[in-house]
Amino acid sequence: MATELIINVTSQEMRIAKLENGILTDIQIERNKHRGIVGNIYKGKVVRILPGMQASFVDIGLEKAAFLHVSDIDPDLASAKFEDDPMEQPEAARQRTKRSDQIQDLIKEGQEILVQVSKDPMGTKGARLTSHISLAGRHLVYMPTINHVGVSRKIENDKERQRLKGIINKIRFENEGFIARTMCENQSVKKIKNDVFFLHRTWRNIQKRQAKILAPSMVHSDLNILLRTVRDMLTDDVKKLVVDSKKTFRELLKFITMIAPEMQKICEL
Repeated sequence: MATELIINVTSQEMRIAKLENGILTDIQIERNKHRGIVGNIYKGKVVRILPGMQASFVDIGLEKAAFLHVSDIDPDLASAKFEDDPMEQPEAARQRTKRSDQIQDLIKEGQEILVQVSKDPMGTKGARLTSHISLAGRHLVYMPTINHVGVSRKIENDKERQRLKGIINKIRFENEGFIARTMCENQSVKKIKNDVFFLHRTWRNIQKRQAKILAPSMVHSDLNILLRTVRDMLTDDVKKLVVDSKKTFRELLKFITMIAPEMQKICEL
């Protein structure tokens, strides 16, 4: 099946259309002023502890303080369990572990903490946070503080699941975690290693920035719709990717060079 991605950029929004054999099968639109913050990582400061709710409010530099529940703070992250791909199965991946820890024993008011937004602010409610950092690559999801290797449930072949786990276990560092995304199926060791390298580099940059800035500050911004789409939809069956903006085209090529250099040849302005 011949697949094309068509990207239209205006001053107000970006539109990305997917065509399969000339038929529109998907369209995504992101308006510049309504872009969400899910996936962004912040260096926040705990401003209030609520023992009765086993929760806290964290200042991450937004208009409203964000919400962090005790179930999203884990001092023993190695015990956390992830059974699927959080980018493709959000509900399953965000299961919260039942625990007996009290929030007042885990964090204190005034403490600085690295957190990631799991839910956008809505109405009078601030953003929802988690301390379980995860970074999505083209083939893998990286969990830098969790000792776990998993495979997306959408990869059903047991032999392939074991192959992927074996590759990841050989190249990962101790006490870090990876989940093989659906796109990882049947990929070469080289491509998987490239993704690991990209994610390690991203995490090192986050750590370096965190050490230099004061809370509350954003440490890492998640990819915009353009780069997310390229990362997640630029599969081997995509034969053409067309962009109508020179600036966006340059941004796109730079990103593709890092994650899938072999796909540069299908890009058109």
